[in-house]
Amino acid sequence: MRKEKKGRGLVGGLLAIAAVLATAQVQAVPSFARQTGMPCTACHTVFPELTSFGRSFKLNGYTMTGTAQVSQDADKAASGVSVDASPPLSAMLQVGITHLSKAEDSTQNNDVQFPQQFSLFYAGKISDHLGAFVQITYDQAGGAVALDNTDVRYANSTTMAGKALTYGLTLNNNPTVQDLWHSSPAWGFPYLASGSAPTPTASPFMGGLGQDVTGLGAYGLWNEMIYAELSLYRSSHQGQAKPDAASSNTITGSAPYWRLAWQHAAENGDYMMVGLNGMSMSLIPAGITPPADKYSDKVLDAQYEHHMNDNMLVMHASVTSEKQTLDASMPGFSPTLRTVKLDGSYHCGSKATTTLGVWKTTGDEGDYSATYGYANPVSKPDNSGWIGEVSYLPWQNTRLSLQYTAYRKFDNLPVGRSASDNNTTFLQGWVVW
Repeated sequence: MRKEKKGRGLVGGLLAIAAVLATAQVQAVPSFARQTGMPCTACHTVFPELTSFGRSFKLNGYTMTGTAQVSQDADKAASGVSVDASPPLSAMLQVGITHLSKAEDSTQNNDVQFPQQFSLFYAGKISDHLGAFVQITYDQAGGAVALDNTDVRYANSTTMAGKALTYGLTLNNNPTVQDLWHSSPAWGFPYLASGSAPTPTASPFMGGLGQDVTGLGAYGLWNEMIYAELSLYRSSHQGQAKPDAASSNTITGSAPYWRLAWQHAAENGDYMMVGLNGMSMSLIPAGITPPADKYSDKVLDAQYEHHMNDNMLVMHASVTSEKQTLDASMPGFSPTLRTVKLDGSYHCGSKATTTLGVWKTTGDEGDYSATYGYANPVSKPDNSGWIGEVSYLPWQNTRLSLQYTAYRKFDNLPVGRSASDNNTTFLQGWVVW
């Protein structure tokens, strides 16, 4: 499921709470299971959440295989070849029903999306050290087919200071889609959400660049403990051969993204990760001529897993601070946006999951009416609320979910509408094969 992408204008270009209330790309595709010869539960608690083995599989470039290979030795040809006998292809179908506490003006409530999204995947090994996760999606709301989240990896291993080092390169189109943990914008809870329900506007810009940029980076995991990555991104607007006068939110130069993380697996099976990541970018709101607005995101995040026989408790947390210097959109205005997210899931084996998440976004005082495109004055882009979700998996590749989102604050409300009017009940079916 694709995250919502950038909108219009300065902060209006931010995702509709992209890292909080948007959908995430599914990475639990059966072509990985067919390639490795392992069940989906080897890589996932309940898809798309990764286990330690799943993180290792991704880190190593999606290349591990247990299937028959079509191969030829290098000494019998100009170059050797080794490919899977069966292509690593998969498909995904999502359908959903959305109910709002109060229907929006001039819209019908209890809408049905079939399909909400339909995707085709190439997901798996390309060669011994090269693999990919590539998704092409039809989205009902957009009514179009487009390239979705993509991550192509080269991975290898060596030793450094007597310890194992796994290293590689990633070519991707969404900052943090290459990340191994589910506290990052591309993979954070909720993993599914309504494609039609209204959502707040204010959220960190880093979560709103998906499918609008291309990045190349290098990463490494040393001693199974310390992870580091540095990637550089450029604008790659879909529907345009190159940025031009009609473009919006175009990166000037390149935008660096960095990631540091420490992880530890205890003897009793518990797992912990504590990390830092961030991104700096200069974006021209309209066209390609400066001045540009500057955004600097810094994130502290963590993940914790506790095993209880066949069950598991998984928790995620992130705190994001975004400094904005709005030289193009609002000269002299340099606000800070802050977002806190917490969620916890209890996995009952591989059959059922219950999750509760909370979030809060706050911003500095200022007149955001023009920059957000609001019809009514907004002095602070604040939003907050909670999400509860129950999921049942009758089969490993099928997920039925009931989700409820409740708002305490909603930063963009028409006159006569309250935050709780946007409370959303969402029922979804999700099948991958």
